[in-house]
Amino acid sequence: MMAENDIPRSVLVLGLARSGEAAALALVARGVRVRAADLNEELDTGRLREAGVEVRLGADDPALLDAWTAAWSDLVRFEIVPLVGSDEASARALGG
Repeated sequence: MMAENDIPRSVLVLGLARSGEAAALALVARGVRVRAADLNEELDTGRLREAGVEVRLGADDPALLDAWTAAWSDLVRFEIVPLVGSDEASARALGG
């Protein structure tokens, strides 16, 4: 569990399936500035936008992360943490 002072001030979430959406909502509820992107242009983002998440649809490109970190690297230290959904985590744990 992260200590309160370990929570970042700003994050970029790539992928807004169940786990990405949950992470974005949990972080914004703790006062984190959240930007999120997903390839699916038809995604319903109402809940995310109402919570204050900045959403960009039609993009789920890791190059977004590279550009974002490069633009801020002189001011911010980054830790890139991949988020894995429960289905994928289960498959990995079972060796599949």
